[in-house]
Amino acid sequence: MAEWLIVRMPRAAETAAAWLTIDATGLPLASVQEGPLETAAAAAANRRVAVLVNPAEVLALDVELPPRSGARAAELAPFAIEERIASDIEAQHCALGATDAHGRTRVAVVARTFLDACLEQLKGAGLEPDLLCSEAELLPRSPAYAVALLDGDALNFCAGEAPALSVSAPPGGFAAALAIACGEATATTQLLLYTTSVEWQRRSSEIEGARGQLADLKLQLLGSGAAPVNLLQGSYAPRGNISAHWQRWRLAAALAAGLLLFHLGTQAWSLSRLNRADHELDRMIGELVDAQWTGGNASIRERVEQALLSAQSRGGRYGLLPELQVEFPRRRTAAQSAHRRRSEPRSHQSVPAQRRVAGRNCVRRPGRRCLRGQRAAARGHLLMQRLLNWFQGLTPREQRVVLLGSATGAVVLLVGLLLPFERHVARLEQRVATRRADLAWLQSVAPQLGALRASAPGASGASLVVLVDRVARETGIARSLTSQSNGDGALSVRVEQVAFDSLLHWAGELVQRHGVRVISASIDGGNNPGLVSASFVLAPP
Repeated sequence: MAEWLIVRMPRAAETAAAWLTIDATGLPLASVQEGPLETAAAAAANRRVAVLVNPAEVLALDVELPPRSGARAAELAPFAIEERIASDIEAQHCALGATDAHGRTRVAVVARTFLDACLEQLKGAGLEPDLLCSEAELLPRSPAYAVALLDGDALNFCAGEAPALSVSAPPGGFAAALAIACGEATATTQLLLYTTSVEWQRRSSEIEGARGQLADLKLQLLGSGAAPVNLLQGSYAPRGNISAHWQRWRLAAALAAGLLLFHLGTQAWSLSRLNRADHELDRMIGELVDAQWTGGNASIRERVEQALLSAQSRGGRYGLLPELQVEFPRRRTAAQSAHRRRSEPRSHQSVPAQRRVAGRNCVRRPGRRCLRGQRAAARGHLLMQRLLNWFQGLTPREQRVVLLGSATGAVVLLVGLLLPFERHVARLEQRVATRRADLAWLQSVAPQLGALRASAPGASGASLVVLVDRVARETGIARSLTSQSNGDGALSVRVEQVAFDSLLHWAGELVQRHGVRVISASIDGGNNPGLVSASFVLAPP
């Protein structure tokens, strides 16, 4: 619970205000002080501020509002009291208090001009009140007595649960003011009168002279009363002090931001290190194997194993040892295949280099001086200022809702950004570990890879049409062969009436020596014994 600074606004004829500081339990921390409002503002540091205004300017009424009207009660109150006040209702501000057991709601009415002047005077002195109410609202309530406060030339009066009122009581006019306040029940009224020692010494004879008008008159010191009606409601509700709230949380926010930045920095450093390691492993693997084994979704190790096994199945054409088949079991795990996918293209230009280029561009255009960035910064500052003004115009409850929603949105956004980043770093770490294992394995079979690359099929680089025609001439079936391109890289070949052994020799050379792939094939036996006709669809290596 916070300490309070209670400020009593000066009257129109006065020049000094009075204030008192109390602790969280209501005990005064110092004696009552008087002076200008600017001096009182010095005591408001880290304290809540309550301001008491002249009760003659505030009218308290009890009105009946529709039950369960909720937030609409503030809109209905002016219509409920419109017939009971003489002033223009549009020029008055209505503040709602508590509702009693009979359904009557306490309404405090004050002129907007007076309230605006008070708030302007407080703002000029550096005070931002949390509570602003009439002094009469602080009068204690007694079931057996009417309670009055004689404060200078004003008599503040309340009886039972009726609203408090303020009557002018200049010197010599106490009895008349008392008659106005009590009305027809003056003779039966038991009055408990509060006043200061100065007022009692100055007007004791006048007060004692009015004792005969009342059933009973007692003098008491001021005590605590019911909770007053805060006039700072609706459009006059105090704006949230972001600076004060930020002072309490800035250390924790700074630590949290520091930890977050440290974590992001370490992750960024890990990502940079893993990217460099990935590029270096790609380069080293590229020196050991051909590019045709590094593409696609299958792993490099799986592709090399298939190539070595295929070479061994063709009778050891490339001088591979039979023992290698034991070292090349098929591994078709989805995890290894997924980690061989290439990431998105990376820029080969470093960030400092890009900044230097941007700097040179700005230097080459000294007349413009990068005005686009300055204008963007100015627009961002203006937008933030408007957003801050809008937030400060909200009620404290609305501000808490906005802050809670903003904090929740920030956490969700932060988690949504961090989780993919963390997963990307984890995937890259596993990819680098797998690439290192592949590199170690490839280095262990480097001699076999060298023999495989030296005798690799399709090394001539000739087109498929030229290759098919050349092998046909070498095998003696060129006159019986016709070919036609399909447009998708494949080649349709028709061979008419050739020896079956020659056809197998031609097809074997294309597949085993040059790596041509057979998409489809059909062979028809002709009428002549030993001769066949065939149709092939071939694809390049």
